[in-house]
Amino acid sequence: MDIYESFKKNFDRNNCLLRLSEEMKNLFVESSVEDSSKAVLCFLFSQLRNTCKSIEILCRHGYSEQAYVLLRSLQEGYLHISYILQKEETVVTRAREWIEYDVIERKKMLYWVERNEGMNPEVRSRWLNEKDEILSSYEKIRKKKGLWVEKPLSSLCDELGLQDQYLLYKRYSSKGHLSPRATLEQVTLDGDTISYKWGPRKEEAIIEVLDSSHGYYLLILMLLFLHFQVEPTQKLHWHIKLWRNLPNHIKGLWDSRYGKKG
Repeated sequence: MDIYESFKKNFDRNNCLLRLSEEMKNLFVESSVEDSSKAVLCFLFSQLRNTCKSIEILCRHGYSEQAYVLLRSLQEGYLHISYILQKEETVVTRAREWIEYDVIERKKMLYWVERNEGMNPEVRSRWLNEKDEILSSYEKIRKKKGLWVEKPLSSLCDELGLQDQYLLYKRYSSKGHLSPRATLEQVTLDGDTISYKWGPRKEEAIIEVLDSSHGYYLLILMLLFLHFQVEPTQKLHWHIKLWRNLPNHIKGLWDSRYGKKG
């Protein structure tokens, strides 16, 4: 089966949006919004664009199950950007906390290294040599009550009013990893007999991954256009019209600022 020809409509739609985003990156960088959130948001935009490209490559080669891993990453990016931009008055703070979370992660890893003397001596020595720098960085932020990045994804979904996204997150996780849930789609247990059956058709998985990645990436672009206050192209409006179930809060803001075009 020629996968590209079989799903040409889906592939072409995603590639069209990716080409548009290549033209848009300079609009975001050169926008009039000048605060410390711009660097974080432009970084996330760039990385998620590459994630979307990678999903398309995996699907072209028939690796739809592996593409679910990247689809989950794309979804996480959408949720994180949504949370950063949720309230205008906290955008800068939440963007800064995104960066500061690395300090907490490094502190946790240092603690693990200190407790495990049996690990690779060279690796352990490298971490211990950085101990003072890590602790110094941690001291600057430790008095904060807690960074939002530490919250479980279920809590972020609750705060954003996107509870259904958490169920989708768990679905993408089970599809992309060797989980019991994914196993039960193809392996059955009947008494003492364990038997294997073919799981969902690869074609269905490819369609789900491609369509979902198009939807998430489109939402990411809409959020960034709204934040950076730049004028979208007519082609982007066309992509938006393909979706009838966009989140109401994003669609409402979009229609209010740019009108219903297409």
